[in-house]
Amino acid sequence: MRLRIATVLVGHERPVYLEKARKIGALLDATAPDAVREMVIVDNSRPRIEFERVDDRTVIIGGDNSMREFTAWDRGLAHLERTRSNPDFVHFATSAFDALYANYLERFDTRMLEAARAARAVVGHIDHYDEPVEVLGRSSQPWIRTSYFFVPNEAVRAVRSVVSFEDSQGLFSGDPRSPFLPDAPICKRYREYIVSWLTGDGTGQGVVWHSRFDLAEDTLPTFEAKTMAILNEHLLSLRLREAGYPVVDVTWLAGRLDVAPAQEIEWTRPWQNQVAERPV
Repeated sequence: MRLRIATVLVGHERPVYLEKARKIGALLDATAPDAVREMVIVDNSRPRIEFERVDDRTVIIGGDNSMREFTAWDRGLAHLERTRSNPDFVHFATSAFDALYANYLERFDTRMLEAARAARAVVGHIDHYDEPVEVLGRSSQPWIRTSYFFVPNEAVRAVRSVVSFEDSQGLFSGDPRSPFLPDAPICKRYREYIVSWLTGDGTGQGVVWHSRFDLAEDTLPTFEAKTMAILNEHLLSLRLREAGYPVVDVTWLAGRLDVAPAQEIEWTRPWQNQVAERPV
C-alpha cells in the first residue's frame, strides 16, 4: 500500500510559506516520490473562516495564532478530520523548517517512513538540553524539533491536541527583570535555558537562536509567546512517549537502516544512544 502523507505547514507571510511549501514538495518528490500526498497550509495571519484551494492537493486555511504554530496545527488537524483524510503520517512543518541545522531533512525517505509506520514511531530531529529540566512535575531532557517531523496519524489521535499549555496563567510575572512567577511549574534551570535561548547566547551548546532579542517591557509579550511555544514543543514529545509511541531521531534511524533491516531496529533505544550513534 502506498504511503499516505498529510503535511500541515504553518506560516503567516504568503510569499514565504508558498515558497516553503514548494521546497517541501520538492523534498518529498525526491525522497518519497510514490507517496500519496496532500498539504494543508495554515495561515496564522488570516481569519479562521478563510479557505483557498491552491491546487488539487493543497489548500490554505485561516489559522489560530493564540498559541502560535501549535493551535494552528490543531486547525490543520481539524481540517483533515472534517475532510475524512486518513494519512499514515501527519507531517508537521513551519516556515522555519530549514533554519538552523537542516542536514537531516533529506533523510525522511520512503524506506524510513515505511519502517516507522510499521513500528508506530514518531520520527524527527532530536534536540536536547545538557541537563534534565522539570516542567509540570515531569523531568525531561530531549524533544523532537517541531519545525519538521512525522507523527503516525493514530498517535495524533491519541494525544488529541498538540497544545499542552493552553494558557499562560500561573507562568509569567509581567516583569522583564524576572519574567517568571516564583511558583511557575518549571524549574530554575529551565527558566535559565529559556531566557538565554531567547535573549542571550543560547543554552551552552554553541548555537544561538536566529531571532534573539533584548528582554524589556516592549518585548515581554514576544518573550511570553515564544516561551509558550518552547514549552508546547517540549511537552508534545513527552506526551507522545507517554502515549506509547517511540520518538526516534531521523539521522540515527537512517544510519541503522543502512546496516540492518527494519525488523532489527531497536525503536525504543534511549535517546542518548541515538544522539551519540548518529552517523557523520
